Amino acid sequence: MIIIRSIYLFYKKIFLASIAVSIAIVFLLSLLIPIHSFIGSFGISYMFVLPLIHYYIYELRNRNEYYFYYNLGLSKISLWMITAILALVTKIISSLI
Repeated sequence: MIIIRSIYLFYKKIFLASIAVSIAIVFLLSLLIPIHSFIGSFGISYMFVLPLIHYYIYELRNRNEYYFYYNLGLSKISLWMITAILALVTKIISSLI
């Protein structure tokens, strides 16, 4: 149960930022190129934006917070794998809609 709470704490910082940036990218692209599926385009955008936001917040800005999550049982590699899996699952779900 503590692992799920730790993952929640980790993604609480990057979730809203990645959603907002992904929606902005899709909106700007829809102005330039006619997009048939907003949700499908959002999934592709989110798949690329989520790791970038993760990198910016936890590698550049708050580098020492990895120690906090490591003490809760999550290593840096596991957090990156969870980010990649979450981005891929979001892409797959959005392509099915």
